[in-house]
Amino acid sequence: MQYYIAENGQPAGPFSIPQLLQRGLNPNSQVWCETMTQWTLAAQVPELMAAINAATPSQQPAYARYTNQPQQPQQPAYAAPQAPRPAATTAGGYTILPQPTIQEAVRRVFQPYVNFQGRARRSEYWLYAAAIFCVNFILTIIDLQLFGRQVLSLILSLAVLIPGLGVCVRRLHDIGKSGWWLLISAIPLVGAIILIIFFCKDGDPEPNQYGPSTKYQPA
Repeated sequence: MQYYIAENGQPAGPFSIPQLLQRGLNPNSQVWCETMTQWTLAAQVPELMAAINAATPSQQPAYARYTNQPQQPQQPAYAAPQAPRPAATTAGGYTILPQPTIQEAVRRVFQPYVNFQGRARRSEYWLYAAAIFCVNFILTIIDLQLFGRQVLSLILSLAVLIPGLGVCVRRLHDIGKSGWWLLISAIPLVGAIILIIFFCKDGDPEPNQYGPSTKYQPA
């Protein structure tokens, strides 16, 4: 089971229990997983409390071991998070999973490096695209200053070519279309416009031939 955790009022994850412990999981941490209808305290989740109490000293925060009763640490690792918004429920009875951060979106694209299977939700694709655009813009400026031509930005383009194609294919899968639709980009201008429209469409809530949705889960 993997959980999301509230950090500074924002959801982060999903993480395994050992990863949560490394991030300072304590009984007052607010957590959420796919089987929960709303965010709750870790103290109310027996599995998490058992992990907290059994954690080794290196996994625990410096303010001692916990009991089954939630304790307020004197020096918390981060400010107490505000209650995050519970996962929304659509009219069709599907729960909308929390949106990934830009770091999570990039990690999903590169892990694994070659991945043309499954689906990628809309936010995953566009956050990744925004991150690569910003990095490429910075490298282009550095190239002009140091080399007078594209060097670093070209290396970046080659490094992200396969993962980028993978997330494009998975984005098409998310709306029920084959990855071969990428070939439409060979049509000047029109092809690019059609792909942008496809990439902006919300994915199918229900599972399709490419797998379950990474955004919607049955409520």
